[in-house]
Amino acid sequence: MNFLNLEYFLAVARTKNITQAASELNVSQQALSKHILNLEKELGQELFERGKRLELTDAGSCLASHAAQILSMKDQMLKQVTDITERRDSDIRIGITEARSPVYLPYLLSRFCKAYPEAQVHLTETTSDVLFNDLQNDKLDLVIGIEPHDKLNFVSVPLCIEDYVLMATPDVLRASLTPEEFERVMQKRENITVETFKDCPFVCFDRTKRIGRIFQDTCKELGIQPKIAIESKNLTTLIYLCALGLGVTFCPRVTLEMARRQSDLFDKVLVFPVTSMPVKTQIMLSIHRDRYVPRLVREFIALAKEELGTPSDELSDIEFLAQLRK
Repeated sequence: MNFLNLEYFLAVARTKNITQAASELNVSQQALSKHILNLEKELGQELFERGKRLELTDAGSCLASHAAQILSMKDQMLKQVTDITERRDSDIRIGITEARSPVYLPYLLSRFCKAYPEAQVHLTETTSDVLFNDLQNDKLDLVIGIEPHDKLNFVSVPLCIEDYVLMATPDVLRASLTPEEFERVMQKRENITVETFKDCPFVCFDRTKRIGRIFQDTCKELGIQPKIAIESKNLTTLIYLCALGLGVTFCPRVTLEMARRQSDLFDKVLVFPVTSMPVKTQIMLSIHRDRYVPRLVREFIALAKEELGTPSDELSDIEFLAQLRK
């Protein structure tokens, strides 16, 4: 029995069709059939029930389960051996949602790529469900985002807390508040609530977005009808509109901090903690529990923790993996 036999067997088991499997594997049907027959002869068992459509026998089902594990272990072994020899064409596959990618990755990847110019970074920017499915299927090395529901197959380390703030320029506040209200806002910025800005224009998330719903539902509970000047589904658009003086907005604090690094346009923006809308999201970095973690992935994780300011005493699950199996 060899790896090639197992790979060919799994292709036939998946497609249940010799012709289709042979086409996918780019081999002749005759050669593929010979591999399957040799495997059956070695095991002394028929692996398929031959009919119009191939079906696995009990022995075939048993082999399929173990063959997938064997080939996965082989892949992990090869990755580790390659890592030991420190090939310089190493890939790193990072998954993150589209909304968070421009917030977290520009500076992080800039530092990482300068430190490790041999790295070839492959980004997948899509929904959380798709990202964790890809992580499960070994299409990604790590995911940055919310904590996965699956604690059995994935292990996570906290990167940062997304808490939310209200932001506005002084000009917007002066135009909407009385002089007395403006002075009170400037003196007691830590105690400001959403009600304070009820007469101000807002640039906010579309209600189809989670944060947009939270904001508008909170306003409704407080008996406030916000003056929404502009709605958008793009967070970057909203914070720039706010910085240009078009209205108050509600956004993750980390988004504003990253934006301040990129443009001095945000230097004049005033920031107010959201006291009447307690919304926080824990951002995690997740990997697959049972896979080897290559050197470049370990280095990226260490840099991500440093860049995003995770205190060392908050590390938990990933350290459980013996410092990422160093």
